[in-house]
Amino acid sequence: MVRLPRRRRRPALWTALALGIVLSSLLEPSAIATALAGATSAGLAVLCSIMQRRGLATSIFLLIAIGCGGGLRYQVATQLFPPEHISHLELDNRQGIVWGVIEEEPVLRDGKTRFVLRTEAVVFDDGGSVGRGGGTPMEGLVLVTVKEISFAGTYGDRVALRGRLRHPPVARNPGAFDYRQFLMQKGIHATLTVRKSEQVVSLEVGVDGAWMTETVILPLRHSIRGAFQAHLSGAPLGLLQGILLGDKHSIPEEVAGRFRHTGLAHALVISGLHVGLVTVFFFTAFKLCRLPDRDACVATVSVLIAVRVCH
Repeated sequence: MVRLPRRRRRPALWTALALGIVLSSLLEPSAIATALAGATSAGLAVLCSIMQRRGLATSIFLLIAIGCGGGLRYQVATQLFPPEHISHLELDNRQGIVWGVIEEEPVLRDGKTRFVLRTEAVVFDDGGSVGRGGGTPMEGLVLVTVKEISFAGTYGDRVALRGRLRHPPVARNPGAFDYRQFLMQKGIHATLTVRKSEQVVSLEVGVDGAWMTETVILPLRHSIRGAFQAHLSGAPLGLLQGILLGDKHSIPEEVAGRFRHTGLAHALVISGLHVGLVTVFFFTAFKLCRLPDRDACVATVSVLIAVRVCH
């Protein structure tokens, strides 16, 4: 019997990566300083290895280099953007018209519609302009909140909205929730609020959506959501939609609060536990239908893929 080599888990490597990301988010060093520190540490590790001193010093320098790599990856995702990115704008509550494409399916909750807008251009009323109307294109994501009016736009639609662009507020007290940092981790660097119908300057339906999302993912999500709503209501409906479809806003606050108070809030987040439960449920169901093991496995994997793309 041939024994396969045991897979190494390398906990020190993943710990160094995670530590580098955490320190980068807390200390906010420059990308150049992080890259130089990582290159220097990697060079020292190679030098120690060449000198045949593969001891503690080599391991420390190597882990520092890996940590700097994790920190640099975090900075690339949250700080390093092209010159035309919206994060470089001095917004200061400036009003203007924002052109962009709706990046994801809008979410309706408490009478408010929220969606992420992938900006293409901004033209300010004070004369400064970028993108359409003059200047260069503008990139970046904006969180749009529509209040008090109905909004007909959906994924893939191009819209032009008039309003005041704002950078998200930062935490004012130590240990308080940092809303700006929270949105930055999602790639969102500005917010826009729409309260009047005249603020929706234009709406072009379905001009820039991904084919896979429009023809497969969204119809499948709508079909699953419709099946849930036809047979369930109240808290069970919201809980199932939140766990399987990612509609976290559907979970009633009372239910979410009870999960938090009992220390089980992590159960509302998609994890390996949920994947295992879904796998066992569907695999058992397919076996009860007298499918062979191979066919049951293929069917179960197909269900898992469908749940993943719908989330």
